[in-house]
Amino acid sequence: MTIIKRLAAALLAVLCLGLAACGGPPAEVENPITEYQSPEEAFAAAGVQGILPEYLPGGYEYQSAITIGGGIAQVAWQNGDNEISLRAAKESDGDISGDYGSHPFEDTLEGMNAYVTIRGESIDEIYHATWTLDRVQYALMLEVGVPQEEIMDIVNSQP
Repeated sequence: MTIIKRLAAALLAVLCLGLAACGGPPAEVENPITEYQSPEEAFAAAGVQGILPEYLPGGYEYQSAITIGGGIAQVAWQNGDNEISLRAAKESDGDISGDYGSHPFEDTLEGMNAYVTIRGESIDEIYHATWTLDRVQYALMLEVGVPQEEIMDIVNSQP
């Protein structure tokens, strides 16, 4: 299941639980996800000048560009059943990755243009990276973990 489908399912479940708890009639809820034709359109709609990485592991092809709640742009690439997503939003103190769980491995590294926090199972199995560059906050999420060096190659490939 892709990250977009999981996000939509999670939002729907929260809404249903909220409605059930209130005991009221179902209310019409606006979908927080808007699809765009290109990453540039999604970045513009989110109000950020996002920068895409020039490097991704082999076999990944552009899949989609969306905004979440109007303020977060997300670009996804697919390789078979595996997905890589990059989120971008205006700089804030919050975590835009959507990953609020704990991971056995976490470290902060100095990249070419920013300090990067990486999280995963081990140094050889990283699933998330977050950083801020030019007042834009980024979160990179991978369904298949990669070694620390490879995730830093992706992050450092932003021109």
